[in-house]
Amino acid sequence: MDSIQQIIEKLPEKEREQFLELARGLKSGEALENHIKDNLETMAASEFSPRAFAAFYRRLHGNKLPGHAMKNWIQPIFDAKKEDKGAEILAFRGSWKTTTITITFMAFFIGHHPERSNLIIQASDAAANDSTASVKNIIEHTDAWKNIFPDIVPDKKQGWGEQGYEVKRTDIPYEEWQEITSAKRDPTLLGLGVTSKTLIGRHPDGLLLMDDILDEEITSSVRQMQSVENKVLGTILPFIVEDHSRPEGERMMTWPIVIGTPWVDGDVYEVLKNTGEFTFTKVPVMEACGKNDPDAIYFDHEKLTGHYKLTWSDRHSKDTIIRFYNRSGHKEFMRMYMLDLSVQAEGEGLKFHTYPHSKIDARWPMVCGVDYASIIREQSLDFKNRSYYAQAYLMKMPDGRGVIFDGIHDRCTQAEAEAHMEAAETFRGHKCTIFEGDGKGEEALQTFLRNPKLTLVPMKTGGKGKKDRLERQLGPWLENGTILISDGNTPFLNFLRKNLRKYPTWFTDGIDAVYWAMRGMPEILQVPGKNKTELPDPSMQKKEPNPFHAFAR
Repeated sequence: MDSIQQIIEKLPEKEREQFLELARGLKSGEALENHIKDNLETMAASEFSPRAFAAFYRRLHGNKLPGHAMKNWIQPIFDAKKEDKGAEILAFRGSWKTTTITITFMAFFIGHHPERSNLIIQASDAAANDSTASVKNIIEHTDAWKNIFPDIVPDKKQGWGEQGYEVKRTDIPYEEWQEITSAKRDPTLLGLGVTSKTLIGRHPDGLLLMDDILDEEITSSVRQMQSVENKVLGTILPFIVEDHSRPEGERMMTWPIVIGTPWVDGDVYEVLKNTGEFTFTKVPVMEACGKNDPDAIYFDHEKLTGHYKLTWSDRHSKDTIIRFYNRSGHKEFMRMYMLDLSVQAEGEGLKFHTYPHSKIDARWPMVCGVDYASIIREQSLDFKNRSYYAQAYLMKMPDGRGVIFDGIHDRCTQAEAEAHMEAAETFRGHKCTIFEGDGKGEEALQTFLRNPKLTLVPMKTGGKGKKDRLERQLGPWLENGTILISDGNTPFLNFLRKNLRKYPTWFTDGIDAVYWAMRGMPEILQVPGKNKTELPDPSMQKKEPNPFHAFAR
């Protein structure tokens, strides 16, 4: 904690002079320190406002509330409430958003509204419990709290642990306090992970604070990302308590606040922003500015070049920011510190070109590529959580190029997958259906081959992983336009184009199906010296005999 001298040095010049003048009239530094503390405590206790919170923050932590926190966080939270809206704040790593909002503002809110229920939601139960424990320590152990809110104390009889923290007022009889809070169903303060099953049924009428509800584990899985989005929209936002009998600006009893750092394009933070129910503030570690700006600092470090104005220069100087850059790399620096996902997308996604759907002739030669392995791998999973079965129809155009005409994507059973493959055989130009013949594929092959209606050709991966197959083999053909994607509006084509744009952070089932279709039509790939073992011609492959053909004939 800063000394009183350090606190004074951080004050604006005019305010600092006022304190120094006051100091000359006091007998000791201790008297001056007590005077400052008294003023801060009086301000923090007297009103519920941004400036009162700034006084509470300074008294509690011993240093001034950072300017970016007041301007971009606290003031917008109060302004949003006046519009009956929530506040969403995206801020750079190390900006003290959790300390300032989740912990300190939560404590300040409880001090002024002890009768309300408040909920902190984070990526995990452990993270949320750490935050509630910090608030608990402020209430239970700090002199600042005891001096500013002397009548708000822990109600350990009702609960004072991870299952929920309760407070009570001591300036009124306990029976009266119980009557005031008799309708309250939730504790004064509770922390839960965003995936917690105990979230359902909560009714916070105080702060509903979502802090960093995404993390590396959640964002590494498409299903978990979708699950969190569904939980926020379908379970958490309905927690908001409203009373439309109140005047405009006071109808929303709950204060919804979302703080975090963006992870990927289209994540839950972007979804919440697009609802229109939250005011939005973005605070990067620095912002580009003109070279004539008095606060401009020039950067010329690797890809980080130009003039910038630092958001929190007292703590994050140019040298500090460069160290952040060196540690995280360009892409992660732009995401975590500049809040810029455009660089995050560079190198991700597979580039492709579209072709007018109306110009495609369904009679052109066609190969069907199938990605079915997930059905075998995931047959023990709950049906709705399985990957997609996908099959892509690659047609050979008169000019020698290939175009993905359409296909199938479905969460289906093995029998339904067979029916989809049978449907592909009805195309006039259908040559064969290609599918993976490695690992689990060999097991499924014996099942599929019992069907005399299917013209199946299994192919091997040659030990090449998904990244090698999709990025190094298929990717260049998509990028140079040798293989085109129809611009048609069908479920499969929409699914495939999204697969390609979001690769590798979304489903890859549709792309896998295109890869196997490509393997079945190598004549469209004109690269001298290409290793034929990578792109074998199905006509040169030894076709597995179908034991049922004789019976079919």
